Amino acid sequence: MTMRNKLGFAKCSTILLSMCLIFLGTETATKVYGQVARGVPAFNGKNSEILRYAPTPPPQIQMFHLPSDVPKDVNSHQTISIQEICDLALSRHPAIVQASRQMEAYRGSWVQAGLKENPTIGYSAEEVGGQNHAGRQGIAFSYEHISKQKLTARQNAANAEYLAAREQLQLQRQKVMNDATLAGYRLLIASQKERLTGELLKIAEMTASSAESLSKAQETQKTDFLQARVEKNRVRIALNDATIERDAASKNLAVLIGFPTDASLEITDSLDVLPVEINEEEIYRQIMTDSPLLKRAYAEYEAAKAKLLKERNEAGINVSTTGSVLFNTSENQTEASLGISIPLRINNKNQGNIMQANSEVLASTASIERIKNSLTSEFQNQFAQYKTARQRVLLYQKEVIKESEESLNITKLAYEHGECGYIELLNAQRTMFAVQIECLDNIGLLFDQSVKLNGFLLQNAYSPTE
Repeated sequence: MTMRNKLGFAKCSTILLSMCLIFLGTETATKVYGQVARGVPAFNGKNSEILRYAPTPPPQIQMFHLPSDVPKDVNSHQTISIQEICDLALSRHPAIVQASRQMEAYRGSWVQAGLKENPTIGYSAEEVGGQNHAGRQGIAFSYEHISKQKLTARQNAANAEYLAAREQLQLQRQKVMNDATLAGYRLLIASQKERLTGELLKIAEMTASSAESLSKAQETQKTDFLQARVEKNRVRIALNDATIERDAASKNLAVLIGFPTDASLEITDSLDVLPVEINEEEIYRQIMTDSPLLKRAYAEYEAAKAKLLKERNEAGINVSTTGSVLFNTSENQTEASLGISIPLRINNKNQGNIMQANSEVLASTASIERIKNSLTSEFQNQFAQYKTARQRVLLYQKEVIKESEESLNITKLAYEHGECGYIELLNAQRTMFAVQIECLDNIGLLFDQSVKLNGFLLQNAYSPTE
């Protein structure tokens, strides 16, 4: 290579370096760049001044993982409390894992939204072969400048989506807690119903045995003995139904807390103490103020507003810089070019995306009102059921159960002494059985409604809908 060629390439390198410095200087001077990659601040070479343009990144959250410590002995008898059920469900439920992962995904969106465009660099050749020369050959580069305002709006939109996802996580946590509490009480109610039906079966068997003895002694009609056996078999069928119901409740609970469905679960809590009475005005005010469903709707409204602002900023102009440093072989000299271009917003002004975002803001506003009305309507229905169940349980416990037991004891004694027929005894037995089951069903309904009202009317975390 000749000295002249060496000087030409030296000039080429000098010009290229100068253009890069001009390029970087323009970037800083005009402040058109946004947050640096991954939220790491940029530093000024002279005084190490931190240049921050983007908002504070969303906080790192604790990730949830599916558990691996599932009991191996599926036939083992597991005793567990309602509180332990809630703790297990909150740590194992896939809906919470999904919601927490979605939150982390929006952290990634926030990081990506603040990244600047990558510059492009490549090889350029012009007029190759003309006049038996290699033409102009060298390096070309380009860069699209995105304004600080546009990058900040993008990150604000991503951050708003992150906050909405955080409210979704809280919503799922409340749903899972309610589902776990309901499942625990339903298993407890089913177990109590099975135990109660078993006791009633013993009474029915004793009555049938007594009727058989009286029939053999010809102190009563054979039809009484046959009716006693029919009643005993009816109670036995009810016991089979209660056992199936208890097994189903146990399996549902096992699935909820991540246990094998063959595990035998027993709740250690008691139904002797009824839930604390709920004040209608206070619980309604709490639901309408702190409902996770409403908080998520408000967060989605803020996300829609942030998206609208982002789309409006997207209509702004991006400045594109292009340049090249070429060596002209025919003239044996280095040539440089620099260009700046901006788009003419004649047709595409991002108006379609702005219209869409504006409609989403209006839709989210209507969604808030819809949820408020839905919560109010649901509250009225649920509280009416709660109030009815509570009044029934108190009446059953104070009067009806005691009176039915006393009636059965008197009727049974009278039947054994031949003072009444078997029909009277059968009716008294059926009445006591029905009263016991009705009271237990209303206790279950009372606990169900108490959990729902105190849990913001939320349940069914497996459902993707509200």
